[in-house]
Amino acid sequence: MAGKRSKVPGPWEAYRPRCLEHVRRLATTGRMPMRGGGMLRPHPTLDDIVITPAQAARLPVDGLRVPVSTQVTVGEERERPLLLQRPYYVGPMSLGALTPPARHVLAEVAADLGIGFDTGQGGLSNAERKTLMNGARTIAQIASGRFGVDLEFVRSADAVEIALGSGAKPGMGGILLAEKITREIARVRGLPVGADSMSPPTHLDMDSPEDIPLVVSMLREATEGQIPIFLRFAAGDIVNDVRIAVEAGVDAIVVDASECFATAVPDLVGDEAGTPLPGVFGAVRRALRLAGVKEGGPNLLVNGGMMTAADVIKALAMGATAVGLDLSLLVAMGCEGCFDRCPQGDCPSGIAGSEDRFKRERALAGLRNYLQALDREIRMLVALIGHGSVTEVGLDDVRGMTYEVATISGVKLMGYERVLPMWQH
Repeated sequence: MAGKRSKVPGPWEAYRPRCLEHVRRLATTGRMPMRGGGMLRPHPTLDDIVITPAQAARLPVDGLRVPVSTQVTVGEERERPLLLQRPYYVGPMSLGALTPPARHVLAEVAADLGIGFDTGQGGLSNAERKTLMNGARTIAQIASGRFGVDLEFVRSADAVEIALGSGAKPGMGGILLAEKITREIARVRGLPVGADSMSPPTHLDMDSPEDIPLVVSMLREATEGQIPIFLRFAAGDIVNDVRIAVEAGVDAIVVDASECFATAVPDLVGDEAGTPLPGVFGAVRRALRLAGVKEGGPNLLVNGGMMTAADVIKALAMGATAVGLDLSLLVAMGCEGCFDRCPQGDCPSGIAGSEDRFKRERALAGLRNYLQALDREIRMLVALIGHGSVTEVGLDDVRGMTYEVATISGVKLMGYERVLPMWQH
């Protein structure tokens, strides 16, 4: 009697489905597919890292009776350091990428709660400027397109960020298609209506790494050295990029993981270029050590993919001072996650286009509810770890559940209870 024949994969099963789909889209349209989002392919995530509760060696804190501080400071050496009431801020999502009413809701809530607001590369509308003055901490981004950037923009901010790239599309400039450029956005950006807005991949006054300290020095002079200056880049050659940031003398290094949200991302770049979040922290710690940076060096800010209080705490434990939130804020406001419609601005929720569909009161209530609950969860997690402030959270407070994530991130491996040998030097 013949034995049972083993199952052999069919011809299509031997290939990667997402790559087959990409080929079909190219063949159908003859164009480079674009979408919103960041890295959507399967990749390592913070879900393989867990928080270590305090028990006997360190007792938990009674968070219901003892106040837990969520305040963090960036650029403590400056005359006017960036003081954030929460260990997170509104990540860079530009005016244009988001509709004016959606951006204004973000600005309004940032002002009410005293959290940071990164302007992104599209500048600020007059309405946003007035709103942010009522309590927000504004991070003025200077990107390669220099949209909306002038001396007032820089001097009125609480921090200035030189943006070299975006985690969602590293090595590329910003992309804003003509369909999304309204008269208001054209005015703020200084562009004609009806033309695509394409930023260069590099700053025109930074032809080499040696030019970066010169721009930092120029901004120090423009701001009289009072406020922090950041350098932001997509996570790629992290060790060498961090070294250049340290040599430039910036107050904070901002690293964009590949999960960062953007509304116009070439599929191929979003899924194939960059470094996912777990790979950021260990590399930055090693880079700072190799650069000879001691405690009190530049702060680390990280953007991309963080949604929950657990994500925030894990990032803080691995070295971040604060994190930028992006997609989670949009989801709280009503984003449906369709992504394919983001570039053209045909947004069903009116957040990334079609502003007539935007439901302001619903978005405002959703965002307030999300951040209110997020704050409670952050305090709860800090207390169960056994700390009284988010600034006390550190590497001992997390464990990697898999060898892979412990190898990538440099956290202690669960059970082994130490960092792996490659991180022990």
